[in-house]
Amino acid sequence: MAPTQKNTEAKQLVATEQQSIALDKIRNSARLLVEDRWRNFLSLVHIDQRKAFEAPYSFDATINMMTERMPEPDASIFRRIIEEERDKLADEYDRNPDALKARLGLINQAPTFMRSPNRQGLDELVVRTAVRATVWESIWAIFRLFR
Repeated sequence: MAPTQKNTEAKQLVATEQQSIALDKIRNSARLLVEDRWRNFLSLVHIDQRKAFEAPYSFDATINMMTERMPEPDASIFRRIIEEERDKLADEYDRNPDALKARLGLINQAPTFMRSPNRQGLDELVVRTAVRATVWESIWAIFRLFR
């Protein structure tokens, strides 16, 4: 092989590897964006359903704003990868919503109310009041005996 042909093949190999690395970076960025939006959506569903169902539209607007500034081959590739990642997460949610929530770091169940040790619940207050009243009645009865 001629040295120029080897150089050309080496340059093509480097260019292909650089494209592969760039594509992996784009895919990772897209995955992180989509996972963040799913995390946002799944959190909002329990807080404000109206905002939760508007979230995908705002995500589309965000992606459109991002891709407007990209050169065309990159923009179309990025949009395609975003759609692929969206489909993957939607499929994962359809298969097992709890597993997706756990993977995204979301709590599966509603938060439970934890009572502070310094605070009394209504039931404890009623019991303590009844006990105090009984104790005071007993003390007054003892004092009446000795009068």
